[in-house]
Amino acid sequence: MVRSGLQNVSEQNSSEENIIDLFKTPDREVTEAVLDIISEELPHIYIEKEKLANPGQPLLELLLLSGLCPSKGQARKDIGGGGIYVNGKREINPQRFLTSAELLNDRLFLLRKGKKNYVVVTAK
Repeated sequence: MVRSGLQNVSEQNSSEENIIDLFKTPDREVTEAVLDIISEELPHIYIEKEKLANPGQPLLELLLLSGLCPSKGQARKDIGGGGIYVNGKREINPQRFLTSAELLNDRLFLLRKGKKNYVVVTAK
């Protein structure tokens, strides 16, 4: 069976919407299988797990590395405006450091800017 490009785009958008729905409830448990799907479907970056040791990795730097924000100044504005989420929870502190204790299943963070801009940060 031959699939048209439009069908593939539609299926990809539907798949991303299903993944995004998982994080609308921030305290929801996420299984290992779901995390595998998330890391395959959404854009992602890798960081060293050692960088998450005390005090952790600054959120502002992760927003820059992920490409969600073009500068630290813009990242601060986005956080102040309530547009940045970490693992489904709105972030309000621009001085926040992310640690390994906050990794989902000891593997990744899900960063979101606005409604539709997601990046998976995988710790290796």
